[in-house]
Amino acid sequence: MKPDFFTFGNGSISQWDLEDLDADLSPSAQADELKEDLVQVSYGENTTLDIGWYPSFAPDGHFAVVVIRNQDWDEPAFSAECTTWSELKEAVEQAVAVAVGA
Repeated sequence: MKPDFFTFGNGSISQWDLEDLDADLSPSAQADELKEDLVQVSYGENTTLDIGWYPSFAPDGHFAVVVIRNQDWDEPAFSAECTTWSELKEAVEQAVAVAVGA
């Protein structure tokens, strides 16, 4: 899967570990490729959009999408959990809106 599957606005991708995944297959069918640290996108110096799969490599896991401001991982500005590509795409759209301050 390429980064253009999502729209990250003016964010800068600093980590992308979805390259070996196929959007035509369910995430759970590819669980051996899913881990906690999948994607990080930076918005300026103080905001990060993070995507991970929890628990790592578990077919019954879920994506977690968070927006972190000022490295405060205990209080995300946005948080969502999902299990499908379409839900993930929607959660990323919402997270980007928060990250850019829309």
